[in-house]
Amino acid sequence: MLLMALFASCNKPLPDMSETYGPDEKIPFGAYITYHRIAQIYSDYRILPFDQPFDSLSNYVSNDQQNGYSIYFLITKNLLLNEDDVTGLLAYIKKGNDLFLSADYIDQKLTSKLKINIDHNAESVSRMNGFMKDTWVSMDYGVKIRGERYGYFYYPFLNYFSNYPQDYSRALGVNENNQPNFILFFIGKGRLYLHLAPKAFSNYFLLTKKNIHYPEGVFSYLRPSPSRIFWDDYYNRISALKTTNANNNNNFSSLQVIMQHPSLKWAFWILVALLLLYILTQMKRKQRVIPLVNTPVNATGDFVQSISHLYYQNKNNKQIAEKMISYFYESLRNKYFINIPAHDERFLQQLLEKSEGSSEDMNAMVGLIAIIHDSEKVSDVALTELNKKIEHFNTTLR
Repeated sequence: MLLMALFASCNKPLPDMSETYGPDEKIPFGAYITYHRIAQIYSDYRILPFDQPFDSLSNYVSNDQQNGYSIYFLITKNLLLNEDDVTGLLAYIKKGNDLFLSADYIDQKLTSKLKINIDHNAESVSRMNGFMKDTWVSMDYGVKIRGERYGYFYYPFLNYFSNYPQDYSRALGVNENNQPNFILFFIGKGRLYLHLAPKAFSNYFLLTKKNIHYPEGVFSYLRPSPSRIFWDDYYNRISALKTTNANNNNNFSSLQVIMQHPSLKWAFWILVALLLLYILTQMKRKQRVIPLVNTPVNATGDFVQSISHLYYQNKNNKQIAEKMISYFYESLRNKYFINIPAHDERFLQQLLEKSEGSSEDMNAMVGLIAIIHDSEKVSDVALTELNKKIEHFNTTLR
């Protein structure tokens, strides 16, 4: 993200980062510098823009064979061809002409004719993940020692030729993994130069460090003294239009690229299958787990029992008896709704009327309660008797 950070620090809007490779475009991924670099290398020639298919080109240069050969430069992001284009391209080269082609994607109709395989997987994944790094390309002079590295910070150069016929081709350049990404093919009387890193001919790349010398090394393999030099103004433009046309059988799309590579193709279909499986399993209605609700615990009895044990352990019968009497009077008020104090004679009268109890039993209980109130100490016998009378009262009266 160095390039983006640079423009952000200058408080300027980001430039157009589309890969157009137009000869007059000065955006980061235009080909303005490359075009004028070619004009400097071939200063004695005028570069002719050509906006027709390859089959027209073959007929157009047929009269040049007596004087030599021509060079055709084609730099584009995606090269999309039909069968007539492939036939015209190969016919142009077989007549003794040179064609320099640099593209990220080259139509399979051409690669199958040349019996080559191109691996796009690593670079495609890095672009999908937005992975940028310091990356480079280099020239391979046919020895173990590689040429000088030319690099910049952007999506890595990872496209390479995974298979190519070595009996009529030669590797000329490599990517950062020392894998061939620039190959010369000898076809008939002419030559085809295939290059898989068009960004190496962009304005952004060539303005980085000493990368301006990279085209010199690449174009040094071209034969000198051509009769004509052509610059493609057809396939770069047509490919961009085909990319936006979803109904065209020759269009380029991310799905088409995926389907052309077995590993990406299998990964895509596995992902689709997993997605369908997930949808099918989620269609079944799910019921939330009903939490287990514990029965509410009445802690009042436990509390009373705990308090009674506490007093009993201290052998304080007096306090135990008073607590029992208070609890007994409170239960009577709650049960019979008697709001008269317990020491009032009317309390006993209302209790007899509402409970329909025996006056003898009630007088005996009241008398025992009075004795306990007046006593400083309460014996175990008296405490036991009080408990019996309260239990008898609670179980026999309505």
